[in-house]
Amino acid sequence: MEIYKRRKISEESKENEPKRFESIVLAYEKFRTFISPQTREVICLNRAILAGVVRNYFGDIDRFKDYTGSDFADKHKQAAYTIKWIAKLKPIQIKIDTEDIHIYESMHNELMEINARFAIYAAFVLFLDERLMPLISKTVFDHLIYDALFRNISGSQLAFSLFLMERIVSCYYRKPDEEFKI
Repeated sequence: MEIYKRRKISEESKENEPKRFESIVLAYEKFRTFISPQTREVICLNRAILAGVVRNYFGDIDRFKDYTGSDFADKHKQAAYTIKWIAKLKPIQIKIDTEDIHIYESMHNELMEINARFAIYAAFVLFLDERLMPLISKTVFDHLIYDALFRNISGSQLAFSLFLMERIVSCYYRKPDEEFKI
């Protein structure tokens, strides 16, 4: 039986962990202003799980850099791996502790999708341009939410999708005489 060994992350990543942790906490505080008061009352950010999000994020980024020989992960990769790990580890927790199974029947989608929504919000606020969020069609946004909720997200594929999404939106809203560049 193979013994699991935690992969070491680079010294640079270790140094950046506290700063990334705090940036996600700040994004969470800002995110809370956009959700309903009912949801705000029953959620909390679990900092131990968030530390796992940050550690796994940097592990993926370091693996990407090792594999490609790159010294830098662009903003789309950073956004994608942030979405991946927030969606997977779910650092926003519901503070309801009850044996009444019917409580889940009355929960609205905002609450049930809270980590997926936060993952996408954090990625846009921290790495992409948050002004693009309202420009993304509801259909595309719903697909992002669905993937974050129910799919095993590939960071590199999501990074490519985010890049294309950003380019399409910027192309659509460019000035008529402005040249389009990829």
